Amino acid sequence: MVQYGFMETPDITRLLTACRTQGLDVDLDGATFFLSRVNSLATPKPGMALWRERLFIFLSRNSQRASSFFHIPAEQVVEIGVVVEI
Repeated sequence: MVQYGFMETPDITRLLTACRTQGLDVDLDGATFFLSRVNSLATPKPGMALWRERLFIFLSRNSQRASSFFHIPAEQVVEIGVVVEI
């Protein structure tokens, strides 16, 4: 089991390399990582004010990608996305 705290930055590549000392041999060059991606869409439906929806979407689109956050090579990532209407 692996645990990271709030202020720690997970490094999956380094973690999987360290697993070799425990007998888990992972071929990092041939590995494929599957990540989820949620894309938000502002709609005039009742609920949140439209300007807040647009601000949320702007901040979401400008956030760091999961592959960068987890230090996963981008060429080995498959992102599966869904569009959510706010």
